[in-house]
Amino acid sequence: MANTQIDTLPTKLGLQSVLGEKKFSDLVGCAIVFFAMLFASIAAADLLGFNHISNIIALFVAFGGQIILGAIILTIGFWLANIIAGAVARSEQGSQFLANIVRVLIMGLVLAMGLKAMGIADSIVNLAFGLTLGSVAVAFALSFGLGGREAAARLLRRIQDKAESEASHKVILPKNAQDKDAPL
Repeated sequence: MANTQIDTLPTKLGLQSVLGEKKFSDLVGCAIVFFAMLFASIAAADLLGFNHISNIIALFVAFGGQIILGAIILTIGFWLANIIAGAVARSEQGSQFLANIVRVLIMGLVLAMGLKAMGIADSIVNLAFGLTLGSVAVAFALSFGLGGREAAARLLRRIQDKAESEASHKVILPKNAQDKDAPL
């Protein structure tokens, strides 16, 4: 893997400080050996008839896969959040305040996606996302409700005046108005 130039990837992504002196190819190699040992342990436990141990190790492998997927989602999401925030800050109408808001919003969404992928606190993530969406809806309803009170009153007044003027000019026909000879 060292010959594929994969060791330069953390430097390009700005993650070399996380790895320290370790090479990315060494970490990937250790992960491969670790998971190979886990799968070998499952096979050995099956051959020896230790079904419960085999099931526990298989559960551990599945949970480890979810954790790794969630960590990948978080890493890529935080990296993209920083890139997008930088683009917003450099734009003509952008500011550092707006860039920070964009960064926090993207990181919040990525954090929810990462925790959901990890299988950690599914109900908490769903509840937090629902409460956030509900509070935004209530905030918009209140702002338009309180801010648009006068406009809504004018609109209702116009509708009421129009309905009253149409009612006063409406001709009421007698019941036998269907006859052509009936007087109006």
